[in-house]
Amino acid sequence: MQGDLGRSFFTRQPVTDLLLRRFVVSAELAVAAILVALVVAIPLGIASAYWRGSLVDYAARAFAVMGLSMPDFWIGLIVIVLLVSWFGWLPPLSYEPLFSKPWENLQQVFFPMLIVGYRYSAITMRMMRSATLEILNQDYIRTARAKGLTEAQTMLRHVARNALIPVVTIVGLQFAHLFNVLVVIEVLFGLPGIGSLTYDAALTRDYPIVQGSMLLLATITVLTNLVVDLSYGFLDPRIRS
Repeated sequence: MQGDLGRSFFTRQPVTDLLLRRFVVSAELAVAAILVALVVAIPLGIASAYWRGSLVDYAARAFAVMGLSMPDFWIGLIVIVLLVSWFGWLPPLSYEPLFSKPWENLQQVFFPMLIVGYRYSAITMRMMRSATLEILNQDYIRTARAKGLTEAQTMLRHVARNALIPVVTIVGLQFAHLFNVLVVIEVLFGLPGIGSLTYDAALTRDYPIVQGSMLLLATITVLTNLVVDLSYGFLDPRIRS
């Protein structure tokens, strides 16, 4: 209750300080990956639903199936092998903070955020496509078109905003779950985040760090669900009333 999670068995440092330092790295990677997923998935899902049955739809669905079929660790290994073989690139051995050395930081998190973002964009894109298809068949969409709204106005004002409600739910769950799956990516690319800290602590049986990490991840999950619930009222005014 006091925020004192004890000290590490091996380094004798306070667990709270260790978690806070490592959390900054994991949070940066998680936020960047979610932004990549949203930027890719939302327009792709809308386009896939709008041009249903076309080449765009088939390409978008193939993109999503590939993202769902390939695990993060496999994509990470393939990326590292190809970068080493073709370009002689190796994951950086030391982490540089975002605000002190932004360019070096971007080089370190660029490939991890693309890998994780691709995986989650596939899930989000399928949800966005399904929600958009359902909304396109609603009566108020036909009414909006009958009133003279252009297709762009109809899609932006009525379709996209209402389709985002189920997408926000799944994105919130993904963000909370993301901290649990970053272990492999952080270990592969040498990023000093919560995942790699928990992995090292589990190997050395440093139980205070493991317990503190689980408590932090549980707190993130609860807070994320709260933010998701509050966002529904912003997206759909009917929920506020």
